[in-house]
Amino acid sequence: MTAEPISYINNNTMATTIKWYLAHQPIHLVRRTAEAFRNLLVMETDGAYDVEILSPADYKHKYDATWDWSAQGFDVSPLLSSNAVQMSQTDLYELANPGDANFYLFDMPFLFDDHDHARRVIDGPIGESLNRRLNKLDVGYQGLAYTYSGGYRALGSTKSITALSDVKDSSMRVNGNPVTRDFWQELGVKGNYAPQKDVWTADHCESIGVSSVDTTYIRFEQAPHWFKTDHSLYLTDILVSTEFWDSLHAGTQNIWRDCAKRAAEQERAWAMQDAEQYEANNPDKIVTATAEEIAEMREKSKAVYDKWESAFSPGLIKAIRDLA
Repeated sequence: MTAEPISYINNNTMATTIKWYLAHQPIHLVRRTAEAFRNLLVMETDGAYDVEILSPADYKHKYDATWDWSAQGFDVSPLLSSNAVQMSQTDLYELANPGDANFYLFDMPFLFDDHDHARRVIDGPIGESLNRRLNKLDVGYQGLAYTYSGGYRALGSTKSITALSDVKDSSMRVNGNPVTRDFWQELGVKGNYAPQKDVWTADHCESIGVSSVDTTYIRFEQAPHWFKTDHSLYLTDILVSTEFWDSLHAGTQNIWRDCAKRAAEQERAWAMQDAEQYEANNPDKIVTATAEEIAEMREKSKAVYDKWESAFSPGLIKAIRDLA
């Protein structure tokens, strides 16, 4: 298996084609982000670069018959660090695994007041500094721009949730971020914690013994019930292989970074539109937490902040709050 980008003739010019690996489900959600980036890159480089967008099955069939994406747990780091693929996306909290707890931060409950607040954080110096920190960890890949994966999280459930009291003492699937675990434990939830890049169904919930999932509408579209809390944003990061990145001269890197940011902005706009459309189409499925219930959740979240603030860079949470 070669790690080198493929070159081919396109419109009578030599184009360098890089591989973008789609690690998440649903595939159409992440494919459109990759396609937005590809279209921008082709345009901004006059066709000097192109992007081959690969599902896990595509990659296995075309490049590595031994690749077992399910056994990897959707982990893209081996492919990026070896430059077997040049780009991908992953959940932000998973970037903490190399040793920087700061990447747990963006799943903190009620961290952002709204989408505009989130944009000022992730598109500004704070977001850029965190991606620079990732580069300093020397893990073989680095971040370019932050995306959503459906927007705000809510609780999709196979059982009716009409109040916060219905959530307490329930069994719920949440992501593998310890921040998320601590938040739901403060609320009395028996959590089932693991990476969750898959698409949820009622049968899937039943198979692992949970009734609800802390996720976004687009990831559990068939959920018969939703409890809307908007307690955190599902954030992901567009990643690039460091080996490939270092092969680009500074001017090309600037083009690459700009295209990634513009594609990320488009993806976040799509995610917000998806959420609005889902709510418009499914009003009978969704119960919105009351102001009193949100206040209770916020109060419970204080213990999470007390526990975790010292694990993050000094002053980081305050700097985020100051941008509200």
